[in-house]
Amino acid sequence: MNPTLPPMPVEALSEIGDLPLFVLFQDLVVEDEWDEGSPILSFSAALAHPDFERLEDTVPRPVLPTDPQLLTALGETSRAEDWTDDSGAFDPTAACFTIRPEHPAESPTDAEAFGTSWQLIWLCSPDRQRIVAALLETLDRNQIGNTGPIGVSTLLGLWQDHLDLIRYHPPLPPQLATSWWPLFVDELMAQVNLRPDAPTPEAWDEVDRYL
Repeated sequence: MNPTLPPMPVEALSEIGDLPLFVLFQDLVVEDEWDEGSPILSFSAALAHPDFERLEDTVPRPVLPTDPQLLTALGETSRAEDWTDDSGAFDPTAACFTIRPEHPAESPTDAEAFGTSWQLIWLCSPDRQRIVAALLETLDRNQIGNTGPIGVSTLLGLWQDHLDLIRYHPPLPPQLATSWWPLFVDELMAQVNLRPDAPTPEAWDEVDRYL
């Protein structure tokens, strides 16, 4: 997909084409929120693009609920303080969807409070070599103009903007789910360390603390 084009509407996963791509799903339902290898069951709408920032810019503002029970549920989310003014009242201009939920339970909370949810996914085929190649291409782009070794923030971007968002299509077979991830990460780190701009051991130590 041409990155200069606008995000592509998606009605079915079969339409997405070459992976990996970032996909912004509305009302995403997966078989197991905790397992990135489990299948996607349904969604009401989706947009696909190679650049996650283009998708983030398309996320609408949620409409705050008027039902007192829904407002109570909204107030119990981890981000409620970010959505209130000095008096403790909800500020409609500050409310936003959690498109990168750190905990799977946050996404259903959006659906319960706002009537809908949006979630950003890095959708990949279960092909370790293809995923590693895509991440190395990302490093190449991020290192343009940088003559030093790959820094901590660039490395963390591989996780925060890619690997933390990963889900597979077609789904990763259950028998591979446990063993596949550490092999993949080891392969990625080995390839990164072969580069002439390989990170320093201290940089990897910082990344290890995040992981």
